[in-house]
Amino acid sequence: MKKLFLIVIGLLVLLISVTLIFLNRQTPAATPAYQPTIFPVSSSSVSVNYETITKNPNAIEVSAGMYNLNESQSNPNVGYALLYSEADDSIYISIDKEPLSQTREQASQYLLGLLNVTQEVACTLKVYVGVLYSVNNTLSGQNLGLSFCPSSMKL
Repeated sequence: MKKLFLIVIGLLVLLISVTLIFLNRQTPAATPAYQPTIFPVSSSSVSVNYETITKNPNAIEVSAGMYNLNESQSNPNVGYALLYSEADDSIYISIDKEPLSQTREQASQYLLGLLNVTQEVACTLKVYVGVLYSVNNTLSGQNLGLSFCPSSMKL
């Protein structure tokens, strides 16, 4: 009887130990899905009809809710690319060639015409203007801003 009691106690201790080990095991955190780096952009308090962008015959939907807004896909010499995101009504301008100040000015003017807004209104929109690392590694990763906005980086 004493042997049976010791066996039962031993099995209980083993069972409790194994249970505690499994309960204390931390499951590895799931690897988060890739999220592209989103740079801070100024918020908009102005109403702009962004539907005119998505209905524009020159707008090409390059992925779900992302629209290329100029001829950069068919004409790589444009020097910039504009992308519009429906998710947050933001516009991303990539400067692809030097001279940066001239190319940024062209892209900024294109945006004004595209949206049919004033410079003041454009400066309140969610716009990020960046330059490719291969074009200028010093300014890459920084928001240059639209050429005419007071808060823009001077080039």
